[in-house]
Amino acid sequence: MPDTSSSKGHEDGLSQAEANAIVAAGGHFLGASEGFWIVFACCVGGVLLTLFVVIGAVTLQTRRRVTQAEEDESEDEEEQKDLPTDPLPNKPSPDPGFLQRVVFNAGKYGDGFAFNADLSLRAAFLSLLCASTYFIPALSWWQSNGWEMSYVIVLLGFTVYLDLGTTVFLAWSGFYGTLLSVANCWLLFGLYPNGTSSDNNSEAMLFGYVNFFVFVWLMFGLNFATNAKMFGLSWQAYFSMCFLNPGDRSVFSRGLWDIQLHAGETGALMGTIWGCGFALLCVLVPTCMSALGKAQDLALETAWTHGRLLQHVLEHSIAKGGRQETSTFGAEVKKLREHVKQMEPHLANSWWECFDLGIAGRSKARLSKLCTALEVLTDWAEASILAVEQVFEQSENGQDHARLLSKLQPELYHLSSVAGLLLRVCASIAVQGRADDRQDQVQDLLGALGKAESQLAARCQAERQQLPQRGFSLKTVPELALAYSLSGYSRQVAAHAAELLEEDDTWERRGLLCSFLYGICALFPGLSELQSWKYYAENLKLMTTFLACFFVGMYGIGCAYGVIIPTWSSTAGGTVAYLIFQGGNKAAALKKNADRFMGVGLGTLMGQLILGSACSVSQVLHAPWLFYALLLIVFALFFASFYTYFASPNFGYVGLLVACFFADQLGKCSVMVGSSLNNYEILMAQLLAIIVASLMDVLADSTQSIKATEVLAEFGSLLETALKTFETKGSSSEDAVHFHRPEGLALLSSASSAGDVAGKEPRILRLPWRAELWENLMDYCSEAWRCVSLLEYTAAEGGAHGGKVRKAVAVLLTSPAYRREIQQLQLRASRSFNLSKRFLMHDYLDHDLPMESLEMELLESHKLSLREKHQVITEVGAVLPTTPASVSSLVDDQLCEVAMILTMTEALAVRLAKVETVLVQQPEMWLLMECRFHKQAGTCTILRFIMYSVLGSFAIELHGALNQLPAAEAHGVDYIASSFVACTLLPALGFPFAGHLLSLLKSRSGLIECGTVHCESCVYIPMTRIVALLVLFVAAQHSIAAGGNTPEHQATHETNEDATTCASSDASKDGSGRASSGTGHVLLQVTSDKTTKGTENRTKPAAKAENGSEVQPFSSFVEV
Repeated sequence: MPDTSSSKGHEDGLSQAEANAIVAAGGHFLGASEGFWIVFACCVGGVLLTLFVVIGAVTLQTRRRVTQAEEDESEDEEEQKDLPTDPLPNKPSPDPGFLQRVVFNAGKYGDGFAFNADLSLRAAFLSLLCASTYFIPALSWWQSNGWEMSYVIVLLGFTVYLDLGTTVFLAWSGFYGTLLSVANCWLLFGLYPNGTSSDNNSEAMLFGYVNFFVFVWLMFGLNFATNAKMFGLSWQAYFSMCFLNPGDRSVFSRGLWDIQLHAGETGALMGTIWGCGFALLCVLVPTCMSALGKAQDLALETAWTHGRLLQHVLEHSIAKGGRQETSTFGAEVKKLREHVKQMEPHLANSWWECFDLGIAGRSKARLSKLCTALEVLTDWAEASILAVEQVFEQSENGQDHARLLSKLQPELYHLSSVAGLLLRVCASIAVQGRADDRQDQVQDLLGALGKAESQLAARCQAERQQLPQRGFSLKTVPELALAYSLSGYSRQVAAHAAELLEEDDTWERRGLLCSFLYGICALFPGLSELQSWKYYAENLKLMTTFLACFFVGMYGIGCAYGVIIPTWSSTAGGTVAYLIFQGGNKAAALKKNADRFMGVGLGTLMGQLILGSACSVSQVLHAPWLFYALLLIVFALFFASFYTYFASPNFGYVGLLVACFFADQLGKCSVMVGSSLNNYEILMAQLLAIIVASLMDVLADSTQSIKATEVLAEFGSLLETALKTFETKGSSSEDAVHFHRPEGLALLSSASSAGDVAGKEPRILRLPWRAELWENLMDYCSEAWRCVSLLEYTAAEGGAHGGKVRKAVAVLLTSPAYRREIQQLQLRASRSFNLSKRFLMHDYLDHDLPMESLEMELLESHKLSLREKHQVITEVGAVLPTTPASVSSLVDDQLCEVAMILTMTEALAVRLAKVETVLVQQPEMWLLMECRFHKQAGTCTILRFIMYSVLGSFAIELHGALNQLPAAEAHGVDYIASSFVACTLLPALGFPFAGHLLSLLKSRSGLIECGTVHCESCVYIPMTRIVALLVLFVAAQHSIAAGGNTPEHQATHETNEDATTCASSDASKDGSGRASSGTGHVLLQVTSDKTTKGTENRTKPAAKAENGSEVQPFSSFVEV
């Protein structure tokens, strides 16, 4: 963001007459001046040289990978002649280069630090070379020709980035944006060489204004790249200001054919060329930091991790595992998703490196298809983890563990091994960009994979026939789902490998000429944009902001006693050209603009301080060598600034601006006094631009928090639609599965990006943004949507490729119990997302929300009700054929399909329950519930609100602890303080649904009959919590007496009275329960013996309470 009022002008250099004399002395060749041919050669030669160097560097990098892979494979073939060659026997470890590996010690400090430090060192070194031209006399040739090297540093900073593809794109867009404004300058001064200072002042003035407005309108109206708009408008503000100023004496060329090397627009264009060249040099030397190389490394690592993850999942599913293992697997899958997500932008940027040409272009095309396949494969891998999670849960509940999986262990291991090996071979082929010498190996692996699937299907069907209920029971459903998910994973790997073999050298690509023509056509807005009011409103806002800053700079701010912003200054207009395109939205605008001013001020003042101090010391000591020591300080500052730019997510742009505006102070040591006043005027102009841009963003842009909540509500509607569509499919054989996955992912991405910046908004009318709630909602919604995607994959005959609905869906829909569960999930999703929107918008007090029914759901189990699951399996088992049809893969087995759908449905219910739990943890939930129970007694007191908030948090903790215990297990449990609060304190205080919480406590603890003491697990809550609750109990008696005699409160208390009396009588019996405080906390022991009768009771769907009444499941509470 250079100073457009001074750094490009030449008022202190040559006059127009002297420049014309130099041009005349140089002569003309083919009707053009010497300067024209120099500039033309630099532009054309720079573009062609960049093209050849970039393509050559990326091609050489890809060929090195091919050579290295061939050497590794030859060594493996010698060691293992009888086994298929594994291209990735060990985890891939790319070579980061000498600087990252040795100098910055990537192994110790991390790859991220080493990479950012390496890139910062390169940028700082080139910036130091540019800065040396101001202090070393031998390099002053650049300054004598009118080329400001400080602007080269600015271009270097705004162009260089984390990979070669992005840097090439930024260099090209910055170059042609500057070229457009320079060409327009040649038009202006070609028609009116003296600008508005000539005799025909009014005509030139009119043409200058019309030209400026037309150029600005085209830059905003057409779809130019952001970088091109920034540089084009910034330079045009300067050129037009000089043209319209009658007193301007800057030197400009008199048209295209009379270019002067010392002219202002020529210096801008040549500085842009040199800056772009230095930026490309940063990412090319000494090692090439290509986006394609990063995508290749990620593809190899992701393929290797997939195979190892499946092996570990099978090992822990057959062995006795637990929740810790599933959490580890979930973290690994999350890492795989991040790798795939990082591959997509790398592959998009890699077009600017290879332009779809040569072996690098073939590698990019194959990697794009591999990235799509890996995205689906990660979903299947997560499906296997969800199935293993339910297998572990059965083990924790005391059921037989892995009865079927242990018998299928050899076939499952073999299938996962072949699938993993085939995926690694496909990744190696995609990275190398050719499959000629690997086709036989892929064909052999495809055959082995098909054979492994057939063996697994045959063995699974044979083993199921030997189990009760033909292997379709509550215990075997997750095991069948695990086998099905591995078969689905293998089917997807085989489909990608077959597609890889069908490819040839005529892949879909877009060369340079086609891309150039496509880019020209893409400049014009489409019909949908022209019909959208948002398109016109956005462009009107941007134009208004830019023109306001431009004309304020033209007329200036000040009076006869002092000037704050001088007249005919283009600094405000040039600055706002950067702010309006990178300010973002209302949330990001204020913070980013404030950061910009911080970077502008810090860079300018540090430059003044350091350079001024060096000038003073050199004059006192008469030691010119101090300027060489100053170069070390300059290098350190550039390195720190660029490292901040590349590494810091919050202050990155500040670091860039510090480097750019520090560079703008170079060469001002001789005019330090005059430049100080000039810097003050520049800072004021920058501040003006920031204020105008921020005001327009705040007034015109929409609130991101509102956008985030609206998109979340839209996602909830889409989820409900997907479940509803799934419920009605299968009635006809012509029904086809409509995949909602892309729509859901797009909504989640939009909501996440809007919610991430919503907390930075100025929130005046509402409370602060619930960042923690939003983050949890995004995580659980993403997990829920992946479950829906897996349901759609399973329901379609073609899996992820779509197709007609499988017969298993029709079989499931014959079960009324399953239909009820799907309808209940739709109801819970609709209620949860509606409540989420109200909480995020802080509108929960203005609407009649169904708090009671939602709270009853959350006080029950988070899983599908046990009774309904038994009913679904019974109803579906009666419809399934007695003898299963012979299939070549479990993907085509109806029984496994049904098990997979049931498992994913239960996983979806768990994720929706997590959303509900997050909502209930909000303190306002308990306030609303208390208000509904006491709304006839008037406004809630502050004391009652505090009491219910504390009790609410305690009830959530108790409920979470209870859900961690085995369900309906008849063993003794020591509940420290939990039983006391649930049985005594909560009902006495009239806490909502205390009876339901007590029922859950009984059902989870196996409170069936009394017997011998036998403690196996406990829930520990400190004594301090009980003391605090007792204090609240005593302090709230007056409040309860005043507002607790309402009819609703009495009804609630009567509902819980029987349960409270039962629990209190149990506590008074000898041998079955006793109260003790000798260990520092309240103790209530509830025990039961492990008799034969107790074992029979454990097999019943619902537990029996002590008085013989059945503990009702969740559905009965809803009906009541």
